[in-house]
Amino acid sequence: MAKPFRFLPWLLCTAGLLGGVPTFAQGLTLPQAVEATLAVNPRLSGFQFRYQALEGARATAALGPQRQVALQLDDVAGSGEMRGVDSAELSLSLSSVIEPAGLRNARLATVDSQRQQLVLEQQQEALALLSDVTRQFIRTTAAWDRWQLQREAQHLSREIQRQVEQRVQSGAAPEADSLRARAAVTRQTLITDQAEQQFREERLLLGSFWQENNPVFEAPKARLIEQPLLPSLSELLARVEQHPAWQRAREEERVQLAQQRELERRAGLSWQWQAGVKHLRATDDTALTMGMSVPLGSRQRATGALTEARARQSLLAQQRDYTRYQASVEIRRRYDAWQQQWHSIDRLQRELLPVLQQTLTATRSAFERGRYGYQELQAIQQELLQARLLQVEVAEAAHLAGVDLEWLTGLAVLPETSSSESAVRLP
Repeated sequence: MAKPFRFLPWLLCTAGLLGGVPTFAQGLTLPQAVEATLAVNPRLSGFQFRYQALEGARATAALGPQRQVALQLDDVAGSGEMRGVDSAELSLSLSSVIEPAGLRNARLATVDSQRQQLVLEQQQEALALLSDVTRQFIRTTAAWDRWQLQREAQHLSREIQRQVEQRVQSGAAPEADSLRARAAVTRQTLITDQAEQQFREERLLLGSFWQENNPVFEAPKARLIEQPLLPSLSELLARVEQHPAWQRAREEERVQLAQQRELERRAGLSWQWQAGVKHLRATDDTALTMGMSVPLGSRQRATGALTEARARQSLLAQQRDYTRYQASVEIRRRYDAWQQQWHSIDRLQRELLPVLQQTLTATRSAFERGRYGYQELQAIQQELLQARLLQVEVAEAAHLAGVDLEWLTGLAVLPETSSSESAVRLP
């Protein structure tokens, strides 16, 4: 049994050590493809700016109430005794707000919840990116295998053509067999060229993950027919809540709750105080000024916003539960498909392919002895080719289903062990 596609922990822990895109002189492995992707893909690089923005928001949230300095001139440029500035009063005051208890901590809690939400979003994006790379690596490997099978079929069709022409020249076969063999070679050449072009397209798509316009690797170093290991269905279902998408939904609830508590704190009384000094020009006297003000109806004015926040909290909880249900259904469906596909591959390897291979060997031997004609040999050759292509197709679908299961359960992000597969370390 081959090891499962548990690629994320090692890759994410080494992401900060990557300095450039590696070259692939002798084929490409999955870890190399992911390493190259993490080095340059822009889907993860933008998070650093979002972290910087949250740091600025936290610094702002930590500030206390702003103080204000006011300069006021009264009783000037009037009429009668108030003409000119002889009766002027000049006031210099300092004012600020006394925030409700706990409001500053509530603001900080909101920003901290948003930061934790961003961490989970980054983990989710990383898992999505690397799952996409793995899927494309599987498709590229399958395209390579199909191309190689078509090349083998092309080589075999040319050998058969030479044998048919020898039999036609000796009078052991009709001229029509030679024409059929020549047409078969031409047709197989066209099919092989199409398979090669398909591989080049898949290779280009794979290289686009690390922004390589002309990938230079030849063959992916992987075997699709090797079955990866996956936990049981019950273990997979138990890990749904450990997926970053699920945890992010939980964190959205915490952010909403923190914002609700901040609103509740803001609904409290915010006292505004003022203190200063006043100079009366008419008597050349100086006096202190003091004052307090309290906004009326603050709690009533916040009722609507609090009702909205509580409704959003309930909606998020409902959406989270429904998301969990949908994920569980999808896990069951993918797991059943994964099991069925590997069962089909096993039957192909044990029951169908050996029989067809033996049949081709026997038919070719009989053809060389003149007991079978060209059409019988061509038919069994195509039947074996189609069976081998079917094996590649089913193996590709099985591996893609396995990647989907890891994506749904977050196995690659939260491994069960903490040795070689250490936990993800993100900002």
